[in-house]
Parts: sequence; structure tokens; C-alpha cells
Amino acid sequence: MYYALKVWSDITPLNFHEVAGNNADIQIDFSRADHNDGYPFDGPGGTVAHAFFPGEHHTSGDTHFDDEESWTFRSSGMSG
Repeated sequence: MYYALKVWSDITPLNFHEVAGNNADIQIDFSRADHNDGYPFDGPGGTVAHAFFPGEHHTSGDTHFDDEESWTFRSSGMSG
């Protein structure tokens, strides 16, 4: 996740810092199926993630990834 956020911070005036607890402006979660936000995940091969617009709602700014997907780091996605 560090490298994904670094792409944004390198070209924008945004700064990202990891904080403990639930006091962050952006929560990044890996969840499965129904995770209590009204947008359940559907398992492998379907919806891989979703995010919420900034605002005052408790999920505002949050990003959720489907934990049942196969996530990789520095993968070309190509098989050969």
C-alpha cells in the first residue's frame, strides 16, 4: 500500500501517514463479502475494490479491497 500511495504523494500536495486506531481520514481495509457498508464483495473475479467520496459519513474517504481476490506486488499480470 505504501508504494501505491507514494505514486499520489509524489505528484500532488498530499501526504500520507499511518496512524493507529480509527482516527484516520482514510481507512484502507481488506474485507470479505458483507462488511457492513452496504456494498458487499462478491468473491474472486468480480468487484475487486470500492471507495467512498470525502464527506461527513463514517465511511467517507475510505477504501475497501476484496480480501478474496489474489493481490500481488510488482506482478506483470502476464503469464507466459
